[in-house]
Amino acid sequence: MSLASKIKYAVEMTKPSQLGLLAFTSFCAYFAAGGPLSLVRLVLLGLVAFFAIGGITALNMVLEADLDAKMNRTKNRPIPSGKLSYREGLAISIIMTIIGMAAALAINVYVLLSVVLAFIFDIPVYTLLLKRRSPLNIIFGGVAGVMQVLGGWAAGAGSYSMASLLLAIAVLMWIPMHIWFIVYYYYDDYRSANIPMYPVVAPPRKVSTATITFLALMLTSVWLYWAITSKDLIGGILMTPLIALASYKIYLFQRSPTREAAKSIFILANPTLIVAFVFAPLAVPHIAAPLVQLASLRLG
Repeated sequence: MSLASKIKYAVEMTKPSQLGLLAFTSFCAYFAAGGPLSLVRLVLLGLVAFFAIGGITALNMVLEADLDAKMNRTKNRPIPSGKLSYREGLAISIIMTIIGMAAALAINVYVLLSVVLAFIFDIPVYTLLLKRRSPLNIIFGGVAGVMQVLGGWAAGAGSYSMASLLLAIAVLMWIPMHIWFIVYYYYDDYRSANIPMYPVVAPPRKVSTATITFLALMLTSVWLYWAITSKDLIGGILMTPLIALASYKIYLFQRSPTREAAKSIFILANPTLIVAFVFAPLAVPHIAAPLVQLASLRLG
C-alpha cells in the first residue's frame, strides 16, 4: 500500500467532520477570549486541534476496533477493514497526540492541561472504563469534548475563566442530542454490539426528557455567558428557536420513535452548536454590563 494511502487512512481515523466541528469551537473560543491575530499562535492552535484532537480520536478508534467490526456503520473504518493494522493505528495515534501536546505546550501550560484532560476523559474514562459498561458513558466522556473550548480560550486569554466554563458547559449539554439520536438511527448496530448506550437501555420517554433538560441547560449557559460578557447575544437569540424546535421534535419522538425522526433531530444538532459559537466573540453591550467582572474571574 502506498504512503499516500496510509496518510489518507490516518486522516480518516481522526473523524475529519467531528474534528472540524471541535476545531471550530476552539477557534471561536480563542477569539471570544480576545486572542490576537497572531499567525504563529493561530498555527499552533491549528496544530493542537488537528494533532491532539485527531490523535486522541484515532486512539479511541484503535481501542474500539473490535466494536467497530461488529457494526455496519463502522466496519469499514481503517482498522476493522484491514486498511491499517492495529500497530500502525496505534503508532499513528500516539505520534499525533505527542505532536499535539508539544504544540499545546508551545502556547501555554493551560492549553496543554486541556489536552491532557481531554486524553484522560476520552481514553481511560470513556473508552476503557465506561463505553462498554455504563449507559451514561457519553456524559462523562463528553468532558473530553469540551476541552477544546477551554484550550482555545486559554490560548487567547492565557488561562481559563468563568466565561470559558459557560461555553464549555454549553458543549457538554449539547452532546446528548448529538450522540443519542444518532444511536437511535443506528439502534440495531449498537444493540447487536452490546454497547449500553442510554437509548439502548432506557425507554424513549426518559431519553427524551433528559435530552430536553440538557438542551435547556445549554441555552441557559449561553445566555449567562452573554450576561457576564456582553457577547453572543445574536447566538442566544438564534439558538432559542432552534432549541425550541429541537425540543418539540424530541417530544414528538418519544410518542413515535422512528429512525427518520431521530435523524431529523440529529441534523439539528450541528447548526445549534455552530450558532452558539460563531457569535461568541461578538459583543453587544447591555444593562447587565457590570457583571462583566465575573467573566474575567480566573479559574486557573
